[in-house]
Amino acid sequence: MARILNLILPILIVFGLMVVPVNAHPDLEISFEDAEGDVIDEEGYQVNHPDVDIIEVETYLEGEMLNFVMRVAGSIRGYSDDYSYMFYVLEEKETTIGEAVVTVGIGGGQAFYTTEDLSKEETSYEVSESELIISVPIDVFEGLSDFHIYTLANYRDPHTPHRAIDNAYSWQEPPDDDVPPPNDEVLNGDDNDTPWIGVIVTLFSISVAVLLKKGKKQFF
Repeated sequence: MARILNLILPILIVFGLMVVPVNAHPDLEISFEDAEGDVIDEEGYQVNHPDVDIIEVETYLEGEMLNFVMRVAGSIRGYSDDYSYMFYVLEEKETTIGEAVVTVGIGGGQAFYTTEDLSKEETSYEVSESELIISVPIDVFEGLSDFHIYTLANYRDPHTPHRAIDNAYSWQEPPDDDVPPPNDEVLNGDDNDTPWIGVIVTLFSISVAVLLKKGKKQFF
């Protein structure tokens, strides 16, 4: 009996460790909408500027890349120095963009991402009329405890103080209050479920091994 258990226990321990993910991370695929026509100027007054009027944001995985998507009511003008479109990745909602762990954006025809250590890397992007897609390597987001996004579309007149700004964030209420979000993951993202099966199997295996070692002389 002891020999059989000595053969089975290592297998159970290995199995338990295999089902526990090494790099668990929150759900990186989220989507949310923003009301159309809510652009404001530098003084907080509502203005009509569809090229920075965010209407939808989403992220989705594609191979080893995480794609950040922004759609506006007008046209994306990321090639211009007067426009910028930004995504700020936060681990806690309702925090400031200064606490972003990763910043993704485009301006002047250059797409980039910046991490907490302030290292800035250029990256690929696509623009199709009203849609912007910026691709970032997924390993940039390893180790995050949660995943929220604050987005900002901005126009700055080079000759006057005039600005046109719109923001949207993943924890905001949906534009139509009569239509609640289908679940929290759509707005906030959510941590992966704890892998209880692997943890239990691993702890059970170790406990049995300890008991066998203590009682070996008594029973065998």
